[in-house]
Amino acid sequence: MAGAPLATRTAETTHSARRDLTLEGEDRVAKIIEVTRNAKAHNMVQFDVRGKSVLTDYVLICEARSQAHGRGVCERVHEGLKELGVRPEGLEGEREGNWILMDYGDALLHIFHPEIRSYYDLEKLHEGCPMTTWEDED
Repeated sequence: MAGAPLATRTAETTHSARRDLTLEGEDRVAKIIEVTRNAKAHNMVQFDVRGKSVLTDYVLICEARSQAHGRGVCERVHEGLKELGVRPEGLEGEREGNWILMDYGDALLHIFHPEIRSYYDLEKLHEGCPMTTWEDED
């Protein structure tokens, strides 16, 4: 997972990219969550990192049962937002499917295989930020 492009992106670049998208902020996050949950992703967590990160406003983390499931969740999110005129600014890991990162400017979606999620423990990076979790519907 190459993190350099995200780490070097400036707040100014993010801001200008946001203006080109039709679905912004909380509305975009709500749509990502809706599509992700409809794709049967598990253990969904949202962190509100506004004011604490220059990269994004929201970090979303979820799990897929397998690599194929992860790719499927990614595809459903991509298509669901594309229908609304929103395309990711960045997309990484979709071929492997163990850790997929979808960068929508003010929202980052991480789709993990459970073992990879546990290993990297991104939740620890966002301790202290407002957090919302969703119950699995299975």
